[in-house]
Amino acid sequence: MESEMRLTEEEARGLWCPFARVMTGFDEKVAVNRGDTDEGDRCRCYASHCMAWRWSREMYREGDLLLPRHGYCGLAGEPGGWVSPAT
Repeated sequence: MESEMRLTEEEARGLWCPFARVMTGFDEKVAVNRGDTDEGDRCRCYASHCMAWRWSREMYREGDLLLPRHGYCGLAGEPGGWVSPAT
């Protein structure tokens, strides 16, 4: 269960991102994220094209290279991480 939100880039790009915005409206001065727009696909995760994207430590070999297979949105911390409550 620890790797539940570690995703391939393709999987991540299918998810809605709360931080993505699309300019809309008559004069395009309104930034929206969801709702009654035709721009829903543009409010998806950008995966490794986002500054918050983090690669997991799990690697795979492609020829002579070791490459990361999965990643996650770093804005919420590492999946499966545990934070000790303040005592």
